Amino acid sequence: MPKIHVAYRTDAGGAGMRIASGSSTELKARMRPIVGSEWTVATYDIKPTVKIICTIIENIVGMEHESIEKMAVNQSGQVRKT
Repeated sequence: MPKIHVAYRTDAGGAGMRIASGSSTELKARMRPIVGSEWTVATYDIKPTVKIICTIIENIVGMEHESIEKMAVNQSGQVRKT
């Protein structure tokens, strides 16, 4: 089953912003330009059923996730766990 990584921006400057990718490396690359930002990254193990697809379309919040990590982009543009 594919894993989807979803980053939720948690700092005051961008609360509510989301980035999603099937690759954690790509996700970090997309987060990297936003220096000083803080994120919560949830990993979802997706079995593509109609119910799951409808939930994703409606709003991924509330789906059971596999893991969660807190991350921040430092002044050097590096994405690090916090």
